Amino acid sequence: MRRHRRVLVQAPTGFGKSVVIAHMVASAQVACPPVWVAAHRREILDQLSRVLWACDVGHSWVLGRRAKNNLASVQLGSIQSLWNRRTQLRRPSLLVVDEAHHCTSPTYRRLLAHVGSAWVIGLTATPMRLDGQPLGDIFGELVLGPSTAELIQMGRLARYRVFGAAPPDDTREGMKRRAGDFARGAQEDWLADKRILGDGPKHYMKWVYPGSSLVFCPTRRVAREARDRFRRAGIPSEYVGGDTPAADRMARVRGLKTGHVKVVTSVDLFSEGLDCPGLAAVQLMRPTESLALYLQQVGRALRVEDGKQEALILDHVKNVWRHGLPDAQREWVLEKGGSRKRGSTPVASVSYCAECFAVFRSGVPRCPACGHAVTVGRKVEEDREATLVEIDPAVQRVKRRAEERSARTLDDLVRLAQQRGYRRGWAAHRFAARHGIELDAQLRAQEGALWKHSA
Repeated sequence: MRRHRRVLVQAPTGFGKSVVIAHMVASAQVACPPVWVAAHRREILDQLSRVLWACDVGHSWVLGRRAKNNLASVQLGSIQSLWNRRTQLRRPSLLVVDEAHHCTSPTYRRLLAHVGSAWVIGLTATPMRLDGQPLGDIFGELVLGPSTAELIQMGRLARYRVFGAAPPDDTREGMKRRAGDFARGAQEDWLADKRILGDGPKHYMKWVYPGSSLVFCPTRRVAREARDRFRRAGIPSEYVGGDTPAADRMARVRGLKTGHVKVVTSVDLFSEGLDCPGLAAVQLMRPTESLALYLQQVGRALRVEDGKQEALILDHVKNVWRHGLPDAQREWVLEKGGSRKRGSTPVASVSYCAECFAVFRSGVPRCPACGHAVTVGRKVEEDREATLVEIDPAVQRVKRRAEERSARTLDDLVRLAQQRGYRRGWAAHRFAARHGIELDAQLRAQEGALWKHSA
């Protein structure tokens, strides 16, 4: 912040960004008031308010065109409400924005223009937008928190198991696209053709019961239909959407914790920033090409709770083949795209166990489930019942380490970085660390020349 007035903080879903915000606001409230805290949804603001009070940070709400206390040192409100009250409130010294990947939209830009030279700190799990607009136009620096894999290793996020449909030949499945993602209508048709909604209750009973599950759907109609199918299977289920009254919404979410509700179906309401206590699993019934949306959704299940052994991710729509495992290494940047190049499809190769019928990541000689020798060359064919099989992240980690050990030269590391969608700099950094040499300008130039030659 000594070098840049606007800083973006990236940390995975479940890291505790609300608590980080509360501690930053507590310091700034004394050092440089007033402070504004902004988000784009009422549910996120409610959660932030609870955390602020828990950390003894007093604050005033800004609702619509009125504020409870115009002179309060901390103002909490939506982007639109803060804009509406901008002339009645003291201009902030610090603006903190949650879910800051939305900051390139016009509503955010005009508020950022209003605060002028004030410090701006944005926080997000996924510093990228589906439309590809670069966040570097807004923020001057990106600060990276620990990765999902590191948080799992530390015990701050839950270990997980993934059950997914067999990998497709084409992750795009021929669906029409709109605004950078699959069109909602095309998703509905695809779900109906694959009988995925009907398989949801069956796989819930097989893998999740008696735990609770959050089901992500592409549209409200599909979410209600999915709820009805779970109910017909005898599973207590509720729908929660933007059209659900706030009181009913909170009661249904609390039902997941108490056990009165086993399944909640929704569209995008829980994709960002909201805690769902008591959640054992997420079921993905919305195919997406958005890495950000995928990570936000699977992250709902990774929060650690008492008595929770592991999180379950049931991927009915093959998103894991499009985007990789939740704790895969990703290189976040402020430039256009935010992460790897748009349109890349990291479909992982799989092996098939003829003994126990498990499907897992390739690269090991024996099945991780039963120890049977892997049959080379066997293909896994998708069936009409959309059977889910476990995708073993431990096997994938072994494969990735083996790939890096086999990459002996700088040229090999550059090719591996390109295959994985990493940005420039990773290969030189790895090469220098491996050989105990200094990462200097000459080594960076050599890597750059190799990238240019490969391109």
